[in-house]
Formats: sequence, structure tokens, C-alpha cells
Amino acid sequence: MSATRTHPWTWVLAAVTGCTVAPVDLDGKRCPCADGWVCDEASDRCRTADAGTGVGSSDVSSGISSSEGSSAVPDSTTAAASTTVEPTGDPSGQPVEDAFTVVSFAADWSTPNAIHWRWEVQGEASDFRAYEVWIADTAAAVDDPATAVVFDGDVNPELDRFELRNSGDADLVEATITDALSPGTEYFARLHVLDTAGGRTTSANVAVRSTTAAPIDGVVVFGDESPFPPGYPLPACYVRSDAAPYGGTTHHFELAHFCSAGGTSSCIEADTAEPECWENLRWEGLEVAIAQLDAGDFTDAYLELAIAVDPPGDAIGHGWWSTVGVRVGDQNRSFSPLTIRADGEYRLVQVPLAQMGTTHAELAGQIQGARVGSTWHTGSVIRVDEAWIRW
Repeated sequence: MSATRTHPWTWVLAAVTGCTVAPVDLDGKRCPCADGWVCDEASDRCRTADAGTGVGSSDVSSGISSSEGSSAVPDSTTAAASTTVEPTGDPSGQPVEDAFTVVSFAADWSTPNAIHWRWEVQGEASDFRAYEVWIADTAAAVDDPATAVVFDGDVNPELDRFELRNSGDADLVEATITDALSPGTEYFARLHVLDTAGGRTTSANVAVRSTTAAPIDGVVVFGDESPFPPGYPLPACYVRSDAAPYGGTTHHFELAHFCSAGGTSSCIEADTAEPECWENLRWEGLEVAIAQLDAGDFTDAYLELAIAVDPPGDAIGHGWWSTVGVRVGDQNRSFSPLTIRADGEYRLVQVPLAQMGTTHAELAGQIQGARVGSTWHTGSVIRVDEAWIRW
């Protein structure tokens, strides 16, 4: 039976959190509005009755400005320090003090079906509730909850955390990947920071990035076309199976992952075990020739693989701090961190080779290995399928 992933463009925010309207500075506040003010439904902001409506009349709602009042996007994708904060949660009706400041928000890389967004946010972990990244394929739609796609903690689990779990208290959550996008398409995004007082701080800018063009060439690392590539899988219980392959394929590789009492990974379930432990699922000894990948195409070349994680029972088994990479000569080159969701559904992961710290010259026309690693929950089943180098 094939397992498929629900397309994330079906995850759309149904409603925007309500707010208490302050007795001052009513212009530009989120609806509902006080007496004497009208709600601009296009921007969900309060306006005086003669102020007009529509995206073009409201710079506050979108962060999009133009000398002619149009919805043109600024050239820069870096946010100014100023932010928009919705005043909510104070029974006195006074605005809540800003809990966070979005210092910057922009995209730093993309593939045909994904964009990696990065930000800097100032604030305290104790005030944090969640991040949201709103994304749309037009500037006018990115601030409309009826048309924007909202990537939140239900889609990307790391967005519910201020500090990234299993990072040794070293990493803040400062990036996320929006995936299942269309190739060669321009996307617009805004960052929202929700706080424990009910406030919502938004990036002052709309960040813009295009996905890269659909690939025209590629080499399979392992999949149905090459079920037994040269080399060998590690650990030993990382095996080929037909239990739940990706999409319309027939086989995949899977690992039944267990932890020992000492916290090391094992292929055998122990009576007493640590709840989580690290493991790399990898193919070693590969000799995948990619000589046809020239230096000009290397910029767009990426590792792609489909991965699904079945956690045991009701455990929250996300791979919070995960890495994907390739082996080049005697060196492992990888990208991290990214979070791999554990909901039993396949997710197509795409990461540019350049983001792994390798170069076209270092590749020397060959890949010797491929891997994905994380701290997995004991009893999890991790499935990996259709690994490719594409460009």
C-alpha cells in the first residue's frame, strides 16, 4: 500500500485571533472595529468611514508600499526593526507591550519545491507561544487568511518552539522550510510571532523568493530503478521493504529503531531503554557517477529524498534536530538543522548540495554515500525512499 502526504497547501488558517480594540490609535487595528469605524475586509483592518478600502489603501496590513498606492513589492526582503503588534489580552483595554521584535526576515535558498526562510527575532522564551509563516503566490494574498497558506506548528513542528529541541540548548528556531511548492514560481511570505499574552508581532516586510526551475537531469541514488545500489546500508537493520513505499513506487528502505539503556542506537528492542537516541540511516560505499553535472548546473543541484517516520503509540517522535547529506571522497557533507515531522506521512526533502558545504570541484564527478540522521524516539520506524541527485 502506498503512503502519500497531504499537500500542505490545504492547511489554511480558518480565522485570525480576535483582539480588544484600544481606545486610542484605532486606525489600522485588526477587526472587529469600534463604533464609528469600518472594517476593511480585504486587509482585516479598521478604517474611518471615508478612508476607503482595499490592499492599495493600507500599507499597514501588507508591508507593501508604492508611491502610486499600488501593491508593488519592495526590492529588499530584509525586515526593518519595526513590527505590527495586535493589542489583545489586557482586560483594561490598553495595548499589550511589544513582546518581540522581528529584526530581519528573508529567504536564503530554494529548490524547485521548497524555500528556506530565515529570521532574527528578539524577545524572551518565556513570552513565546508560536511562529507562523504565511505564504502566497501573490503579494495581495499573503496577508489574507482566506488565501495565504499558513505554515505553523501543525505543519512544521519546530515553529511551536523558541529553542530547538535536541540541540543542546544551543540553537534557537530561526528558520523553516515551506515545501510542496511549484517550480519556477515567485512566492511572498510574512513571519508572525505569537506571544503568551495573546499578541501577534509581524515582520514589517514581505519577503520574496522564487523556487528554482524544474530539474532536467538527475541520477538515482537508490529507489525502484536501483533497488540494490553498490555499497551497503548502515545500520544492519536498515533494510529494503515493500510495506509502505513512497507514492507509486514498489519498495523503500526502512529502519526499526530502538535505543539501549545506555542511550545508544540498536536494532533490538530492550526491556529498559532511553526514550531517544541518535542514528544515521546511510548508504556507504556508493559509486554514483554524476560526471554529467557541470559547474554551471552545480548551483541548482540538490539531494532529494522522501522520508516518513512512524512514532510508537502516542509518542511525539519528530526528528527535531536532523541532518541530511552526502559523502564526497572521505568527507561527509551535510545540511542541518531541519526538523523531520513524525506523522507517518512521507515528506519530500530537497537540499542544495551547495548548502551542504561541498563544491563542484570536491565532488569530482561522484557521490560515495548518502545519509539522514536525527535523534529518533525508540520504537520508531523510519522509511526512506527515492533518493536522487537532481539538477
